[in-house]
Amino acid sequence: MFFQRDFTVINGDNINGLQLMQEVKVFDLILTKVPSTVEGDWKRSIEKRVKLAHKCLSSIGAVAIFVAKERQDKMKEILDEQIGENNHVVTYEWKDESLMVYGKANIYDEGRIDQFLDEIRNMPRFDKKKEKKSNGIKIRNVSFLKAIIKTFMEEDGELLDMYAHTGMTGVAVWELNHDDNGVRGFTLINHDEDTTCSSILYPHIHKQSIIYESPFDYVILDKESDR
Repeated sequence: MFFQRDFTVINGDNINGLQLMQEVKVFDLILTKVPSTVEGDWKRSIEKRVKLAHKCLSSIGAVAIFVAKERQDKMKEILDEQIGENNHVVTYEWKDESLMVYGKANIYDEGRIDQFLDEIRNMPRFDKKKEKKSNGIKIRNVSFLKAIIKTFMEEDGELLDMYAHTGMTGVAVWELNHDDNGVRGFTLINHDEDTTCSSILYPHIHKQSIIYESPFDYVILDKESDR
């Protein structure tokens, strides 16, 4: 039986993972980095996944997506259609990528957003020390992810990362729970066609789960999807 614990890692195509969670899980924040390239049509592929994820979003849920600058316009089209143009909360841009946030109920007041922007403005997005230890793989700065989660999800919320890669969003959830005694949960999905899930994400989350004494479910899906 899936989802017996508050923390889940799914090894498989996120289309199948998202379909599995329909009417089973409700998420308060979808926080992810969409890939710059996919097999086939990029917009069609990402749109299918955002549409499925949106169905799992709570009535006051938010979507925070990192996207490469060259894909930002297409990502905006997808989010405007799926979440609603009027539900755009904020877009913060760097030279190479943007963070786009949409709130299903858009309940975030201007002061809250200004405070968030002030917090992240001079904060590094990546952890250079961990990057050196991981043979050049870019690792998100956990403090940066925590700032997003604190702003757009309550202390008992559920987080979804449908392109989880190294699993730093999960680590950020555990760190926040440790910091403020929160009871946040997460579901991380990553395909294993390049062994990322089994060789990077799973070992990383397993190590952190021991540190935070938080067991997690590990679900392996073997059915391929139409991309």
